[in-house]
Formats: sequence, C-alpha cells, structure tokens
Amino acid sequence: MLRVALTSDAFLPIMDGVGRVVYEYACGLSARGHECYVVAPMDKSGYRGRLPFEIIDFVSRTLPAGLSHYRTGVATLDRHYLERVSLAEFDIVHAHSPGPAGMEAVRLAAKKQIPLIGTFHSKFYDDFYRATRSDTLATLGLRYVVDFFDRCDEVWTVSNYAAGVLREYGFKGRIEIVQNGVRTNLPDIDRQQSIRRAHEKYKLRDVPILLYVGQMDWKKNLHRILEAASLMYRAGYDFQLVFAGAGLDESDIRALAQTLLPEEYVCFAGFVGDDKDLLSLYYAAWLFVFPSDYDTAGLVVREAAIAGTGSVVLKDSAPSEVITHNQNGFICENTPESLANTILQALYDKERLREIGENARRTIPISWDSVLDEVQQRYTALLERTDFTRKRKRGLFRRELDALDHSLEKRTLELVRNFLKQDMQNIYAYDYNANVVDGRLPEINHKPLPRSTPEQQGLFSNDLLTLYREVSMDSEARVKAMLLVRNGHVVSEAYWAPYSGKLPCQLYSMSKSVTATAIGLLVDEGKLQLNERLVDIFSDKVADTNIHPMRACTVWHLLTMSTGARYNEVGSALGADWEREFLDGGVYFEAGTRFSYNSMNTYMLSAIVKRKTGQGLSDYLHPRLFEPLCITGFQWECCPRGIEKGGWGLMLRLEDVAKIGLLYLQKGIYMVDGAMRRILSRNWVEEATRCQIETPHAELTNGYGYQIWMTPYPGAYLFSGIFGQYMLAIPDKNALVAIFSCSSRLFAQGKLPDYIHRCLENASGEPLSPNPRTLSVLVSAQNMLSMANWQVKMPVMVMPLAWLIDTVAGTSFTFDKNIASVVPVILQSVRNNFSGGVSRVTFMPAGDQSLLIKIEEGDIENTLELHPQGFSYGEVCLRQDTYTVSCGMQYGLTPAGEAALRIFVYYIETPCTRVVTFIFGEKDVSAHWDEEPAVQDSMSMLMELAGITQIEMIKRLMPILKRGRIQVKLREYTTSNLTGALEGSRENEPG
Repeated sequence: MLRVALTSDAFLPIMDGVGRVVYEYACGLSARGHECYVVAPMDKSGYRGRLPFEIIDFVSRTLPAGLSHYRTGVATLDRHYLERVSLAEFDIVHAHSPGPAGMEAVRLAAKKQIPLIGTFHSKFYDDFYRATRSDTLATLGLRYVVDFFDRCDEVWTVSNYAAGVLREYGFKGRIEIVQNGVRTNLPDIDRQQSIRRAHEKYKLRDVPILLYVGQMDWKKNLHRILEAASLMYRAGYDFQLVFAGAGLDESDIRALAQTLLPEEYVCFAGFVGDDKDLLSLYYAAWLFVFPSDYDTAGLVVREAAIAGTGSVVLKDSAPSEVITHNQNGFICENTPESLANTILQALYDKERLREIGENARRTIPISWDSVLDEVQQRYTALLERTDFTRKRKRGLFRRELDALDHSLEKRTLELVRNFLKQDMQNIYAYDYNANVVDGRLPEINHKPLPRSTPEQQGLFSNDLLTLYREVSMDSEARVKAMLLVRNGHVVSEAYWAPYSGKLPCQLYSMSKSVTATAIGLLVDEGKLQLNERLVDIFSDKVADTNIHPMRACTVWHLLTMSTGARYNEVGSALGADWEREFLDGGVYFEAGTRFSYNSMNTYMLSAIVKRKTGQGLSDYLHPRLFEPLCITGFQWECCPRGIEKGGWGLMLRLEDVAKIGLLYLQKGIYMVDGAMRRILSRNWVEEATRCQIETPHAELTNGYGYQIWMTPYPGAYLFSGIFGQYMLAIPDKNALVAIFSCSSRLFAQGKLPDYIHRCLENASGEPLSPNPRTLSVLVSAQNMLSMANWQVKMPVMVMPLAWLIDTVAGTSFTFDKNIASVVPVILQSVRNNFSGGVSRVTFMPAGDQSLLIKIEEGDIENTLELHPQGFSYGEVCLRQDTYTVSCGMQYGLTPAGEAALRIFVYYIETPCTRVVTFIFGEKDVSAHWDEEPAVQDSMSMLMELAGITQIEMIKRLMPILKRGRIQVKLREYTTSNLTGALEGSRENEPG
C-alpha cells in the first residue's frame, strides 16, 4: 500500500482541469487500496468525509480580480492544519501546482525526507499576466515556477506540448510525459434517448449542434468560436452553438454572442455537473469545437471522443497531438475564417462525420485505469531510488541569481541598482559609442510635396482654424509641428516657435513603421518569407534549432509583436550582441498567442535586413524608398555592432514622415519624376494596415498590423512614437496628418484624434469656393503659434533685462558632485551618453540685450545665448553628440527680493526641453534642473520601456528602498536641486 499526498491549489468545488485530475488520481488510487490525502486551500462548502479519501485543507482566501474564482492561503499559518497533517504518514508527495499548495508539498517532502513529484499542467504565464496585467510581474512569476520544479525529484507533464511550454519557461531538467485519462465507463443510458434528453432540457433546435465544454474564460479562445459562428451565420448556414460551463468572463461572452448572433443560434447551458446531462450534450453534438491554445492537455476532447463526437482543434495546440486531420478529428488555423471553413467542411458529409467520430472513440480516449497503472509503477520505482533530492529549502531565485551570473534577470537588477544609486556611468554594460548612420544629403535633392489651399482640396479653412485653436489650447498635447495632407497636397502646415520644418526630428517608435516598410520591400523582392523562422535566419546564434525556446518564432511574429520574447528594451543596455541576447532570452508565452509591445522585435527586423542583403536599413532603403520619395535629411542610430536600431533612432523631417504616410495612403504608389510609380506592393500595404493581431491590453485596443496601429476610426491607422510623434492616415477622407509633439500623454489618452476627425467631418469630394478672408486668418494664426504659451510662469516681478545683466553678469558658481546636465536625462539614456555632472556655471553679458551662460560639465563646455524677446539658436555638445537647441527665458525679482532666471533649452530635433531655474543669493545660487516632458511622466515611460513599471516589484527586488521612496528616487534621477558657491567677485565691484 502506498501513502500518497496530492497537493493542488485548485480542488472542489473548483473543478478546472487540474482539480479534476487530482480528484481522479485520489479516487482511483483509493479504489486500488492506497491511502490518499489531498492537501488544498479550504472552501467553505466542505467536502471532508464525503469522499473515498481524506482532504487536509488549510485556511484560504479568495484571490484578486482575474483569478477570483480561485482561493489561496499559507498552510503553515493554519495551526489546525499543521496538527492534522503532522498525524498523517506519507510515502510520497505529488504536487499538481507550484503555488502555496506546491510550496507546502516542498515542505512536507523535506520534513519527512520522502520523494517529491511535480506535474506541470498549466500555462502559468497567461494566468499571471491576467492577474497582474504586467509582462514583468508575469515573467517574475515564471522564475518562481521554474524554481519550484527544480526542487522536484521527478517532473511530469501531461503532454509533449506542455513539456515544450515548460522548456520555454526555462526549465532544463528531465521531463516525463504522463498523460491524463478520462472515464471510459459511460453511464448506462440509450444514445437516442440521451439526445432527446439534451434537446428537451436545453431547448436545442433540430439543426447541427456545435458544442464547447469548459471554462467560460477568454483565455480559452472563445472569441474565435463566436467570430467563426458569425461568419457562418452571415453566409446563410443554420446551426446552434452550445456553451457548457461557467467562468469569470461568462457575462462578457454572452454579450458578445448577442452582438454577433441571433438568440436562437446560441445556447448557454451553464455548468453541467451531472454526468448523464453532460454525456447527453456530447451525444447531441455533431461536432465538438475546442480552439483553445491555452490548454496543455484538452481532457474535454477525450471526453467528446468517448461519446463518438469528433473535435475541431487548433494546429500545434496540445489537443492536436491526438488528432489526425480528417481521420479522427479536424485541425484548423487560429483564424475565424479557417475555423468556420473547417466546421462547414466537417458538417458537409454527415456520414463521414460519423466515421470520424467513431475513429475518435477508438483512438483518442485513455482510461484512468491505464493512466493509474503507469502512475503506480512510477511511484514504486521512485521509492526504490535512494538519490532523490534531500535539500529543498532554497531561495526563490536560487538558480537564476546565484548560478547564472550573466542571466538577463540578474543584469537587469544590476541596472536598477545602479539607476537607484545614481551611478549613471555604469548603467549600460558597454561604453558609449557615437554610432549613427548620417544620411544628410545635399538639400538640393529635397523635393517638397505639392501645396494647395484647403478649399481647393475640399476642406474648409474655418475647420482648420478650429483645429489649430483646439490643439493650441490643449497644453498636454504640446504639439510643436503639424502638417495635413489631402488628395496628395499639403493643405496646411504649422510650426510652434522655435521649431521649424527644416531639421529632421527624432521619431522614436515611429521608426518601427519605416523598418517594417523595409521588410515589405524585401518580401516584394522575393528575398524573405514571413514564415521564415528566426532560428534559421540566425542559425549561427543558436545551438540547436529544433529544441530552441524560440524555434516557433517567425518574421511574422516580429512584425506583429507576438514573439513573446523576454528580451525587451532594457536589454539594449545589458549587452552588445543584441541578436544573441534576444534569442537566448527565451519566451514567456507561445509565439502568436498574444500581443506584447517590445522594440527589440523591430531591432531583429533590422538585423534581418542586414542578414538578407548585407546592407543596413539606411543603405537598403536609400534607393528603394528615401531616394524615390526625395527624403534627404535623415539619421539612424545604430546598436553597438553597427546595425540600425530599427525600433527607434530614426530622424526625419515632418514632411518626410508625411511622404511615407502618403505612400501607404496611395496603396504603395508615389509620384516620381512626374509619373506614378509603384514603390511598395498593394498587397503589403493592405496587410500592413489591417489588424493582424488583437491588442486588448495595449494603448490602442483596436489591433496591430505590421508595426502599425489600428485606431478606433474605421480604416484609419497610425504610425506612433513616444512623446507624441504621429502619422495618422484616414483613407476614407484621403487624408493624413503628421504631428511632432513634446507630450507625455499617449495617443489614446489624448484628444488629438478627436480634433482631427472633427476637422475632416465636412470634407468634400469636390473643390470648394475660395475663402481668402478665412484663409488669411488661418495663416496669421499659424504664424503666431509658439511653445512660449505653455511655459510655466515664474511668480516674479518682471524687470528690465539690463537689471538682470547688471545683477548676474560676471558671476561664476561652482557645484559639488552631482548628476545634473544641460542635456535632458532621456536623451542621455537613449544614447548611452551620460554627463559627469555640472561643475561650474558662469554668467556673462553679450551687449545690452543678451546674456551668455557657460555651463561646464567636467571637460565639456556649452554656452547658451539668451535674448529677451523670441528665441535664440545654438548647439549643445555632450562628447560626440551634438544637439541643435533654441533658448528662451523668464526673469524678474522674487517676493523675497532675489533675482530669478529661468531658461528653457529646446532640443529642436527631439521632444525634450531642459528647464533650469536660478535663484541668486548674496554668495550662492540655487539651481533647479528639470526637464519636459514632465519628469515623472518621462521616467515612467523609460521604466515602462525597461519592463520595470510595477513599483511593487521594485520594492520586492530592491530591499534597499524604503516604502514610498520610489517616486522620490525617480524624481531625483532627472531633477537636481543644486546650490552653487560664488567663485571670485563681480567685475564691476572693487577688488
């Protein structure tokens, strides 16, 4: 007789797949004369004494939203539980989940010195992500899961698919496949009578019945069933869809069903607890539909097969392991069209459908008796071993943080540590290198788009005037340049002083859409297929392409941000070989199953261009895109190995952005030398600008194409960059708007799209009557636009500039060690070019109407010239990086009688502005260094790009932080309050 402890975080009455397996193990082993105990969180319903085995439960509580149908607790805090479990004798502990019950399994096995088995059932990343909505926290949870299975003496999975998932999570030990069974002894009921029972009880119609049994949870891919059913309904097919189950998303699923299908086409049977009722539904079903890519076993597919009902499942899913297409079931792609076509083909020949159901009954089910025969043998063999693990009390990240010195997680923690210590010189793992591809070709080659008045292109000047008024009043939008194209003509453009359209500007993530265009050109040339695997393209970077965690990732997954790659933007600071780092980082979910925004996906697209052509993005695109569109003034930052970053780093003029947008708006054709020429295939443009993958938790929830966002407005799509760099194309109006801004607000959070669409509401397909008067007002309004309108005013009494010059000219102040710089922190971070801190600031006169400020940072000197009216222009250097800047200022006398000066240093080619406020005392100066976009917002974005947005995670990982100090740390990183000591005396005072 064996004495077995089965531990699970899901058990009665929560009968999900794991709970059902534990229940069958306990019942089956008890029936064989073994002594079984189930250790699980306590439920108020109570099941002790009602089952052929004993439940030793511990006090529990409901989990938070996202997992609220589950319960959890800490077993060792329940004294009554500890007393009961101490009286039980076990020979072996078998954990079916790695949560609190799994941790108790580790404790019991260590205390009693007995073997521990762990069975991997679930795609834990999906559950963690649903509960936290954070890739970072979900990935952190996977470290916990892998560490748990490392502690087990044997690790089992329920399918080869599940074994692959566990491998992708990072587990490297031995895995045994022990499949789940089903009850093959059916209730003694007549099949035809059972079918009538189902029709009567659930009010089924006399049409083909499509059945789903399982949790009513979106993770089961239920939207795919409803979308396919909607296609079938619209095509004129009659059927009835039956959902048997309950779950967290049931109300939302019902709502979507009501939207897509008439009421009589859908039946919600609820949770079916009676075996006879459930069997009657399996009998009544013509086809069992189970397109889940979440399940690692698919018990219900085996249950359906027992009843002789064939199933439709997804290609490469766990249930597909037991199905041969068109023999004992059906396999489809994960699209509504494929699922609908597969169902219709299956229903077309009812006799053939019966044969397939019979084949399913003979080949798919595995009885619990045969499974438990194997389980019993494995238990006995393990007990005969003497080498099972004895040391199980190890740290949560024992292996990852102690053994793998070069792991991504450990290097990330080191980066965070240096960040919080303000050790800016050691944040990156490699040295600064001014690696930029410079495409600043002669200006003579630049050909502007044709210009027109709004009325000539069917727009009202008054609507444009309203657009500019709304944008100018929206201080959070912080637009600095806007250009509107209609019918291929620029009908309006405006620049908020001191900005202009002459210089290229940093696009940030808008660069992604240009990189994807290069991929489209490669595909058009036949040099690349979207289904090519990364492990094949970069075979020199991987050891074994057949077992590599990223073996399923293709070019399509890169384009759609669905690789699941762990290596994200923070990785760009952690190592120089970004290709190898990306591939070695592994994945945290199965490729293609979820959208997860990650700029390193786009970098890999850039690397693919290099691999396929031998040219970098800039050289490849120059004759194919930039030259035909007359784009001449570009720059593109490169990685440490000289490959363009792809996902960011491109600089273009606003009009150049509009040109690329116009290429897409015109379905890939463009006017070159007076004739329309095809640059990009129509097919690529249409595929790139339609929803390829859903984005339910992203900034824009309308879907994502090939590095292009879908918007809430039908047909409209968006190139988007952080801090408000946009190209919004509106095909039904044959219009686009290109925008550069300095906003810390995301596109979906702002009102810009509303302003734009209101402006275009009245657009006409024909020219309108000229309106010179309103057009003149529009031009005047555009000429008056200025960033100065958004400057925060100092509470000072305004004084003449001569007074300020007389007060501060000739003074020099020295500062102790600090991290302040005239260059905004975000620009330093993006370029891995950090200042050593401001050491001296000197104020000098430049005639009666100007003031010079010399700012020294180590051996670097920058001098800014300030004028009382308008903006001055100059340059700021930090090592080899040179920035064009424009300066504005405010000054006056504070209520305390001190001179005050605030300078605004606009980095013309970026969204960034450095704001420094000086308050002059008798022998010192206080200097407050800030930047816009706002410090908190810009740092939140940086942390989000780094994958460390969750403050609670940082608190857990970084014990040096005191509670509540994280925001202070973030602000200290980008702002500095310095006090400078007066050096020497003023020139106009006696020595």
